[in-house]
Amino acid sequence: MTRSTVFDSFLFRDLFGTAEMRAVFSDRAHVDQVVRVEVALAQAEARIGVIPRHSADVIAASCDPARLDRDRLRRDTETVGYPTLPIVEQLAEQCGDAGGYVHRGATTQDIMDTATVLQCAEGLTLVSDALDRLRAHLRHLAAEHIDTVTCAAPKSGQLAAQDRVLVPQHQQFRVLRRSAAEEHRWNGQQLPGHVVQQGHDHGET
Repeated sequence: MTRSTVFDSFLFRDLFGTAEMRAVFSDRAHVDQVVRVEVALAQAEARIGVIPRHSADVIAASCDPARLDRDRLRRDTETVGYPTLPIVEQLAEQCGDAGGYVHRGATTQDIMDTATVLQCAEGLTLVSDALDRLRAHLRHLAAEHIDTVTCAAPKSGQLAAQDRVLVPQHQQFRVLRRSAAEEHRWNGQQLPGHVVQQGHDHGET
């Protein structure tokens, strides 16, 4: 089978991601999130009286990404150029008389941006979990190598063959663990805001 991108390659794809992260940003995941956003939109609009509560409940009970006709969705996406409208059309059909309230008042970009941000949030959770595992492993290595010494990394301009300082290896692991902790803290405090802001900015253009 011919492979066209590094993400499809069985040789190289795990150099650029993981199976879990690829699943988060797969077509299936994006469609699932679009459906989730449309249901949440209907529920929110029902709470403030924009659409009838009964219709929102029907939408929540009826919208099922597993029931979407994928071949039709692919064909319609090729025609329109993006998947949101074809998804909405099939969701409206799933909802019967309540289908007219699906996507009420929203733009395609609203739905696409929100679905993408939800995918990014799941991706950040995977990154956060990986950093937690890395910190735990570095903590274990620091304890295991408490009596081990190693050569310090060469300074700028220093030849590899020149004498270098011996340092306790557990200190190097602790430095790496602090770096991972700082990255984890930045991910938790900064990245979500950037993701939401980027989605908002993109939707406004």
